[in-house]
Amino acid sequence: MNAKILFLFSFLPVGWIAVLAISYYAKFDPVWLGVLRELITIPIILGAFGLLILSFIVWVKERFSIRSFAFYALFLLGVSLTLLFTS
Repeated sequence: MNAKILFLFSFLPVGWIAVLAISYYAKFDPVWLGVLRELITIPIILGAFGLLILSFIVWVKERFSIRSFAFYALFLLGVSLTLLFTS
């Protein structure tokens, strides 16, 4: 998988985690958001772990380059999953 595409896909779980956090702190809980939250949260989290593994594999193939999109995707997904599970 291309590192740039991987980096762009890594914004999907980050965006969804941001939507969950904003809706929780703003006390915004309509029925449609609750339905989406139940249907989408677990696949997004599993996909984030999959993207984390893929980005690590691509980063290793690019010889641990810090300027790589795979490194930034790895960092972004790692931080977002850490914040999700520690909150």
